[in-house]
Amino acid sequence: MKDRCISNNLRLVLDLIDYSDLITDDESFILFLDFCKAFDNVEHTFLFYCLEKMGFGDYLCSAVKTLYANGNSSVKLSAGTTRRFCLQRGIRQGCPVSVYLFLLVAQVFCRYIKSSNIDGISIAGKNILISQLADDTTLFLKNSSQVPRVLQVIETFSKASGLYLNLKKCELFPLKQCALTSINSIVVKDKVTYLGLQITKDQKQRELMNYNPMIAKAQNRFNRLLQRDLSIKGCALLAKAEGISSLVYIASSLSLDGKTAKRIDQILFNFLWRNRIHYVRKSVVINSSKNGGLDFLDFSTLNNVLKIKWLKNFLKSETSFWSFIPKYIFDKLGGLPFLLICNFKIEKIPLKLSS
Repeated sequence: MKDRCISNNLRLVLDLIDYSDLITDDESFILFLDFCKAFDNVEHTFLFYCLEKMGFGDYLCSAVKTLYANGNSSVKLSAGTTRRFCLQRGIRQGCPVSVYLFLLVAQVFCRYIKSSNIDGISIAGKNILISQLADDTTLFLKNSSQVPRVLQVIETFSKASGLYLNLKKCELFPLKQCALTSINSIVVKDKVTYLGLQITKDQKQRELMNYNPMIAKAQNRFNRLLQRDLSIKGCALLAKAEGISSLVYIASSLSLDGKTAKRIDQILFNFLWRNRIHYVRKSVVINSSKNGGLDFLDFSTLNNVLKIKWLKNFLKSETSFWSFIPKYIFDKLGGLPFLLICNFKIEKIPLKLSS
């Protein structure tokens, strides 16, 4: 989807946590749903029904039905294979069409949830209920009494679609104080992993939990690569290709303090110079090859670029579902365009800001 990235979903959840004081309800929960083998369990009849009801036309509906017609499979065992049996459920993973077919089912689920009697969270003048990314679904619930309602609604949807919850992997994250350890067999946790990011209420702890393990992995990866006979250009290329993709992913959603950024840069430049003396200044190495540099990566600069990119996307869609909480905060301070032309210290701003 144009102008949409995975960090949108992450930032929405993080903004809700960091600005939970804006929520007027005494109880509020984020419910992270986990569907059991989501792609494999979608009923073909339900998929075809969705295509027809959403008006995709006879030609496309017939084409999809043809793709799934007379499908059969068998199970490989130690003594051989079973008899072949007909497939009546499952969206084929790896097929270019499969992603869009599953998104269609996810859209129907989203509409069904929104049309139900489930109460979402009211914050910054809006009510939010659901956020989706492929088969990852997150619900925002007003209070604990919404959990049994959600389970009842999903059970009805499951009977039609074939998608069933794996309750053991579903998690509830309380935005307010909560003494409960579980609600309707769903565990209540103050630390969860969402889209690869470890999430907790404490911002500083959140950064340490995510950056430190990835920095250690990058360091170990570089140490293994240094056992090879690499040229300086080879090191420069591998630093970008192999070293820090996971760190870039984290930095696109979380803040990065100067100390951690300096630590990452130190690891990168030590790898470039094979843990020896740095013979050329950093300011020269990061230049383009046309200007006598190595096109080497400066993570501090890259982090700033990621934040500028976020600002650019925010200014393009201030009123979107993903941006309404930051907009509410910025408007209290005169708006983002006003802040961008002001000279101020962030720590002096009379509002708690999310990182």
